[in-house]
Amino acid sequence: INFTLHAMLESFSDTNGNGSQDKPTEKSSTPALAAAVELTGGVAGRAIVTSDADSAGNGVMRNTGNAYFWLDGVRWLAGDDAAIGTVESEKDLPIVHRREDDALWFYGSSFLFPAAILLGGVTYTRRRRRGA
Repeated sequence: INFTLHAMLESFSDTNGNGSQDKPTEKSSTPALAAAVELTGGVAGRAIVTSDADSAGNGVMRNTGNAYFWLDGVRWLAGDDAAIGTVESEKDLPIVHRREDDALWFYGSSFLFPAAILLGGVTYTRRRRRGA
């Protein structure tokens, strides 16, 4: 059994139904929402088990993440493990800015592009005046 989908870290069991985490018994947890089950040995088989019976319908498939979840699941059920997407890391990589790149974008958008538009407008209006 491989648990393939978990709730977010902020999830909690709302025992009193008020929508907020206020009781000491309402602790944060990440419950499993879906599992991939593979039987081996004498009887072989595969199944996808979800915590919601209508997770593949009722307009849920419009969400791209849900569509990929079910597409990969059906491929796995069919035994096409090679076509399943790779597991990506959730680690955020830092964005590195170089001063030269930032300066080019700043001066280009502040002075160069407006000057080019102004020059184009002046050229266009002078040609129109000469033609008239």
